[in-house]
Amino acid sequence: MGDSLDDLLRALEGQGLEGLVELPGEDGACLDLNRATRKGVPEVVMAQAKTPETTARIARCFVEAHGRALVSRVTDRHLERLRKEFPDMDIQFCEASRMAVVSRPGYKTPKTGGRVGVVTAGTSDVPVAEEAKIIAEEMGCDVTVAYDVGVAGIHRLLAHVEALRKANCVVAVAGKVNVPPEPLIFKL
Repeated sequence: MGDSLDDLLRALEGQGLEGLVELPGEDGACLDLNRATRKGVPEVVMAQAKTPETTARIARCFVEAHGRALVSRVTDRHLERLRKEFPDMDIQFCEASRMAVVSRPGYKTPKTGGRVGVVTAGTSDVPVAEEAKIIAEEMGCDVTVAYDVGVAGIHRLLAHVEALRKANCVVAVAGKVNVPPEPLIFKL
C-alpha cells in the first residue's frame, strides 16, 4: 500500500467509518457509532475532563443509535446529570469503577459466547478490574472474577483455576502492588 492519505482512505472503505459523527459545539467530539460493529468493542465515553452536559449529550447519541451508552470516570456531577437527562432509561452505576451504563428499558446485550477471566492481585486493583468486567459484559462475554489472589494470597487463586481455564482470555490487574501475573501462567 502506498503512503498517501488517499491510499489510506481507500483501504478503510467499507470499515464502518460512515458511523463517525462530529457533534457540533466547542468540545469537538467525534463519535464512532459503528465501533462495536467494526471491532466488537463498543466505544466508551470517558467523562473525565468533560462537562456533565457534554457527557450526557454524547451518551444520548449512543443510546439513540444502539440502545445503550457506556460511560467511564463518572463523577457524582456526571451521574446526577445522566439521571436527569435519562429519567426513563436504566442506569447501572458501579461505584468502585465509576462506570455507568445507560440503556433503554429492556435492552439486552447480545451474547457473543466469549468468556473472560478478570483477576486482581489485591483489593486496591478492584476498580480497574470492575471496569474491565463491565466492558467485557457489555461486549456480550461471560465473566469470571477472582479478586485479591496475588502472591500473598496465591492459595486463593486455586479455587478459581478451573473457571479461569475456560476463559478465552484473562485480564490480570496487579498495578497497585507491582506484582507480575506469573502465578497465573503456571496455574492456568
